[in-house]
Amino acid sequence: MGNLPSERENPTSPLNIAVVDFAGPFHIKPSTKRRGSLIKVYLAAFICFVTKAMDLEVVSDLSSAEFMACLEILFARRGKSAKLFSDNATNFVEANTELKKLYELLVWW
Repeated sequence: MGNLPSERENPTSPLNIAVVDFAGPFHIKPSTKRRGSLIKVYLAAFICFVTKAMDLEVVSDLSSAEFMACLEILFARRGKSAKLFSDNATNFVEANTELKKLYELLVWW
């Protein structure tokens, strides 16, 4: 059996090193009316790499703007993550590009 990554061996605070992915779509009723229409939502799942703690955020679509908004909520609630792993979905790649531009702007100042 192979060795575990070093990120999993060292204890850290929950969601300091995390994995993110989207789940869905889920069709929900936004009201309790009997004939209410269904809307489509998705879940952004943040899973701790060390403790397997999970944080779920409901998002309305899979855009990079929605991902950045739920990432901001996660950081406000749990603090900034040191590392964040994801697959190469277009929303994650676009968010990565935006975050790199922001980082370069902040370093320049």
